[in-house]
Amino acid sequence: MRNALMVVASLTATMAFQAGVNPPHSPWQDTSSSSSQDHATAHRYTCILFFNTTGFLASLSIILLLSIGGCA
Repeated sequence: MRNALMVVASLTATMAFQAGVNPPHSPWQDTSSSSSQDHATAHRYTCILFFNTTGFLASLSIILLLSIGGCA
């Protein structure tokens, strides 16, 4: 059970890191958009960034706890 949880947490951290490096619908990727679309894209990007960071930190916490033996 512990090994499976470590694998899942590692894959989640890898996905979250990759999504943070190259985020979908990034404001810097769209070059032809109006100001109203810019606001919506920035809001979407903020939501993606928040949830991505939360998932990344949660998976790193699980990896750390499993590594030091904090979870039985």
